[in-house]
Amino acid sequence: MNSSSFNFDEDQNYTKSLIRKYLRHKRSYLLSFIACLVLAYLYIRVAQPLYRIQSSILVKGEEAGSTLSLNISELDMLTDMQSIENEIQIIRSNTVLRNVIDVLKLNISYYQKGENDFFYSAIHNDPPVKLLLVESSEELEATPLEIRLEQQGDFTLLNDNSRHSFNEMIRYQGARFSISRSPCMDTICIRDLKINVQHPAVTAEQINKSLNISAPSKNASLLYLTLLHPSKEKGSLLLQTIVNEYNKTNILTKRIETDTLQDIIRARLQLLSSQLNDFEDQEQDFKIRRQITNLGEDAKILLERSKDVEQNIYTANLQLEILKKLEHHIAVAENTVSPPNLGTNDPVLIEMVARFNELQLKKAEMVTLTGQKNVTLKSLDEKIQVEKDGIMKNLAIQLRSVQANIASLQVIKKTVDEKIGSIPILERRLLTIFREKSVRENIYIFLLQKMEEASLSNVDAIYRLRVIDQAYSSVEPVQPNKIIVLASTCFLALLIPTIFINLKSTVDDKVNSKAAIASRISSPIIGEITRMKKFHFSAFLSRSRITIEQFRLLRTRVERIMPGQSRAKKILVTSSTTGEGKSFVSTNLATSFAANKRKTLLIDLDLRNPDIARHLDVQHSNFLNSYLKGEITNLQDIIVQHKTWEDLYILPGTKPLEMIPELPMAKLEEIFRYCDDHFDYIIINTPPFVIISDALQLERFSDATLFVVRQNYTEVRYLELLNASLKKKEFRNLQVVVNDVLIDELYGGEIFKGEYFN
Repeated sequence: MNSSSFNFDEDQNYTKSLIRKYLRHKRSYLLSFIACLVLAYLYIRVAQPLYRIQSSILVKGEEAGSTLSLNISELDMLTDMQSIENEIQIIRSNTVLRNVIDVLKLNISYYQKGENDFFYSAIHNDPPVKLLLVESSEELEATPLEIRLEQQGDFTLLNDNSRHSFNEMIRYQGARFSISRSPCMDTICIRDLKINVQHPAVTAEQINKSLNISAPSKNASLLYLTLLHPSKEKGSLLLQTIVNEYNKTNILTKRIETDTLQDIIRARLQLLSSQLNDFEDQEQDFKIRRQITNLGEDAKILLERSKDVEQNIYTANLQLEILKKLEHHIAVAENTVSPPNLGTNDPVLIEMVARFNELQLKKAEMVTLTGQKNVTLKSLDEKIQVEKDGIMKNLAIQLRSVQANIASLQVIKKTVDEKIGSIPILERRLLTIFREKSVRENIYIFLLQKMEEASLSNVDAIYRLRVIDQAYSSVEPVQPNKIIVLASTCFLALLIPTIFINLKSTVDDKVNSKAAIASRISSPIIGEITRMKKFHFSAFLSRSRITIEQFRLLRTRVERIMPGQSRAKKILVTSSTTGEGKSFVSTNLATSFAANKRKTLLIDLDLRNPDIARHLDVQHSNFLNSYLKGEITNLQDIIVQHKTWEDLYILPGTKPLEMIPELPMAKLEEIFRYCDDHFDYIIINTPPFVIISDALQLERFSDATLFVVRQNYTEVRYLELLNASLKKKEFRNLQVVVNDVLIDELYGGEIFKGEYFN
């Protein structure tokens, strides 16, 4: 056999033992099933049926508006990037639920009780009366109102036994309210009613717990709303009202946000309009002061003008040079003619130069004809001198005029040049004004667009929510679900005993299996005795076939471990404490040897608690204790033969309540020497070794020791004490007998069924 097959067999054996562990408690499981089924039946009959109310809505998101060149995200309040989780929290918000409670008066519930009813039952549809609550109080919310409808058309408030008429204002425990009749009041036969008033916050919390909101996916805009309610109509109305109030809250919130935003935008627009007017005035004043219409065109004009002024200056300088040359020529001219092109447009000067040239020509002609001594030349020189003086005066005037013109043109050129030089500075200043003005114009346009979007968003908020499915109810109640209740019942019926069994085995310090024995002591288990259906101290007289066969099996195994010798074989039987079946095992093992024609002596050396003689109904006046004390010298006088089995002899211990001396070892040696010659087997019943030391003292006389362990009775700690004794070698050839084993645990109990044990 290899290791794998060994492990498989070990696992299989463990599984079987585990199953047997629970099968031992099949009665507990049966009782658990019966109890759970009864409770399930009562729950199904008593539990209030609940219907599933459902609705689905589509929450539309808003897209961002058009993107302008100016991105002002702080004012982009209208771009609402919705989250489904946010919408779920809004639906669950206290504001929405409180509005639903106010609309449907859900914090006021009504109950009725008929004449044959023991308890009040809830009214989910129209109640026969309605409570109009003007002012509530903590006392009213803590104590329900109980009323009784009277035949006279009024009612009695049972809380204080006061009688009131309908629609009467009532003051009770700090609250003010009135009770009115409903149209359906005349159609019912109920007299006793109870009205329960809750704080709206408590009712809102209850609705929130019962309301389930989910989305098919994380990115979906669809929401499924579900709640459980005992009334189809009222539950559908409740869920539909939640949807309506959620929509109203969204519209109102959007309207408030829009109005707030519009107010902010209007104030900003007014400020921007004032700033734009200021910048326009600055621009106008700047252009007026600087005489600017258009800097580009003005620059071109100034450049052209500068060019013209330079040309004029050049022309004036040329004219000045010509006039200076003419003046010099006239001043030094002798019989010469001045040039006709004077570089001037003055007609007087031109005419005077023409006359001067004419006189010079006459003079030259006259000198040629008459010579220098002609009298007429003198008169002609005087005229020439007069014309010359006139020309010089005129030239002086012309020179001053040209020089003044040149100076004026140079001043103009300087001014034009300064203007041309100042154009970048003016342009920069004007550009700053334009820039500030342009920024505010863009903001102004952006805010105007947002104002329009805000106006349209109020309309869009109305169509933001789309109801896919109006609130509807399931046809049949979904709770209590009979299948789930029965499945849970079966599960609990299995779970409760299993937990109890395992808990008991966990906290129990008793020996409950062979494995518990084998894990703590090294001695082998030589036999197992099952629990008798009806206990009898002598199994061989009870006709319990199974127990008899188990003692026969124990006898056979004991015979095999005994050493081969001619003298009597001595078997010491002990246990850890009282009540473990030590005397029971001793008696029936001795009976088994006697029934097999082996002369057997059963010695009751449990001198402090001798019970074998009593159980076997042995009538004798002499006891072992008398022999040990020397009161009786003949051992045969105290040995009693059993009246049923002739090979079974009993040596009774002591009289009841007799003082027990210290064990005299010499006397005991005499007894065992006598027994060696007269008996085949000697069964020695001793006190528990944990309590009294007799077993350890008598162990030297025995050939084998049987240690009795009672299942589910012997404590584990006693096995540890036994193991310590075994390590000290205080017991030789010790074997374990397990007593009181449940028959189902021993080979599954199946082996003891059939014709052999009928």
